[in-house]
Amino acid sequence: MKRALCAAGAILLALTGTAAAQFPPGMLFPARPIFVPAFYSFGYPYVPVRPAVIIVTTRPLPPLAPVDEPRRRDELPINPDEVIVIRPRPGGMRDLPPPRQALAPPPMLPEPPPRIAAVGPGVRQAPPPEADKRAENARQQKLGREAFAAGEYGRAAERFEQALRVDPNQALSYFLLAQAQFAMGKYRDAVASIHAGMKLQPDWPAAKFDPRELYGDNAGDHALHLERLRQAVERSPQEPALLFLFGVQLWFNNRRDDAKSYFRKALPNVADPKPIERFLAET
Repeated sequence: MKRALCAAGAILLALTGTAAAQFPPGMLFPARPIFVPAFYSFGYPYVPVRPAVIIVTTRPLPPLAPVDEPRRRDELPINPDEVIVIRPRPGGMRDLPPPRQALAPPPMLPEPPPRIAAVGPGVRQAPPPEADKRAENARQQKLGREAFAAGEYGRAAERFEQALRVDPNQALSYFLLAQAQFAMGKYRDAVASIHAGMKLQPDWPAAKFDPRELYGDNAGDHALHLERLRQAVERSPQEPALLFLFGVQLWFNNRRDDAKSYFRKALPNVADPKPIERFLAET
């Protein structure tokens, strides 16, 4: 009897060793249970061996569900008593296939050359940039005015900003940029642009500057933008930036008395009173 058991153990170990050598950790081996064949050993009668499920893994297994005693154990898909778990030692597997090589990335195709739009007689092109920075500043201002008159206030702001990048010492570029920002509803940016321009031209309140000319045929937009700013002032009557900007718009629309009332309201709450004082000092 002992010899038969030893022989059965040898066969089982041979099968399990083959499983450990051919399948990586974490796989269920085999896909179907192994049926260890019955055998005769030294005249002993036929001994059937129940199928066994062999699991090769290096990770701990979750506990198997308890067996429902009223059910027959043979009806279970896997009998917990017939599970053999093999945990190979690191580096103990043999004859494993080489790891799968990563696929090489496809070759990078060259970028297509940029498409150059055909220029016909009806296509309008901007003139080339001027070599002199003052001339280029004036050119960008002209392009910005054209965009403003066309109702393209964002593009106009870009042109005025480009004019300042070329020559940041031109105060008029700041005042034009402030009008574009006012048209877009960027009131705080407009105030900052006016302050920057007045550092270069402190006497701007005495200058002839009519923001309505910038609108060209879109004079209705100016009235709409002015009304929108007035409503913002009504919602925030103590906001100095809104009061100052509204006063500036009224000032250059020949409503200086009304403008001064807004300047006086804003004066106590501003960090730099010099721009407002310049307007109040102008008669």
